[in-house]
Amino acid sequence: MKHGEQTVARNVWRRPITAPTFEATGAKHLFAQGAVEFDVAPGTYTYRVEVSDLESTRQAVGTKDVSVRPFRGLALGRPAMLQATGTGDELTPINLRGNVNFGRPSRAAVAFTLPDSTTPYTLSYTLTRGTPEKPEGSPVRRDSLRSGDARVRSFGTLELTHAGPDRVGLTPQPTATGQIARLALLDLDTAPLRDGAYTLDLALSAGGRRDTVQTRFQLFWADLPLALYDLDLSIRQLDFIASSQVISEINSGDRATRERKFRTFWATQDPTPGTEYNELMAEYYRRIDHAFFTFGVGSLVGWRTDRGRIYILYGEPARVERILPPNAPAREEWYYTDPRQPDSGRKFTFLDRKGNGLFELLNPGK
Repeated sequence: MKHGEQTVARNVWRRPITAPTFEATGAKHLFAQGAVEFDVAPGTYTYRVEVSDLESTRQAVGTKDVSVRPFRGLALGRPAMLQATGTGDELTPINLRGNVNFGRPSRAAVAFTLPDSTTPYTLSYTLTRGTPEKPEGSPVRRDSLRSGDARVRSFGTLELTHAGPDRVGLTPQPTATGQIARLALLDLDTAPLRDGAYTLDLALSAGGRRDTVQTRFQLFWADLPLALYDLDLSIRQLDFIASSQVISEINSGDRATRERKFRTFWATQDPTPGTEYNELMAEYYRRIDHAFFTFGVGSLVGWRTDRGRIYILYGEPARVERILPPNAPAREEWYYTDPRQPDSGRKFTFLDRKGNGLFELLNPGK
């Protein structure tokens, strides 16, 4: 961590990290995390984090500027984004560089101090989609907390706790003698909101004085399927579940029009219409990603193969058997036997006729 050109703190630690399976080593929804504490004076700092894989020698580097505010008199601290679980004694930070997981509820923990314990106060916040330079409409969330609000509690310090190698928490400790500090827990209700940039504005008023803090963050879709990065490709890949006429209609117009039609199509399939996160769409394109990386042969992409198509339509089979008979092509048999699934009892047989790894469907499933 640097203050200008001067290094004010540093730390190095090493730990082994393992994944449950080989496939999990590339999973975008699995993370390893840790935390370290530094005592620094108020000011602006730049921290730099380097992560090195000692086995592959690969390295990732990230930097970020942070502002440490004076915390005395009437003062607002910077909010910490939290998972929306637990009570005031169980605060779990969202460790995404200040961002929040898309499609999940979240809270913000905001610490503040007052001139004395008897001064009435008002803590207000607004949440707006977009950035301060380019706001997108009116605030999507707003609320005010006043003296005596149950969502505010006194505390002395926030202690960093380690409940496990990948579990980090913040625990409020009792109020120190003479310190008038408060911790407010704000329910941001982010689960129904669309992914993208947001701005959180906070204002603390007490005794005729006022302090404000503004922070930016992203509703971040960490495991966004790769296909959804390309709108045109995403539309073409609907041909497993939509007619050519429907796809042609979605694919007409300028980009904004096509995106609106694409979102409308999936909105009609959404199992949870009250939220922006569409579980069915996410699963559909996750399967396409899996097919792309698993079943491709030569120039034929995986989601265009027979195995890819069956995987996209029916999901992961309960059991796969590969049979290698002498003097005959190899074949694979996929069994769907989960009684909770509508396709339970189906069996698909694929044959590698040319011996090049391109398994062709022999039966339509029975």
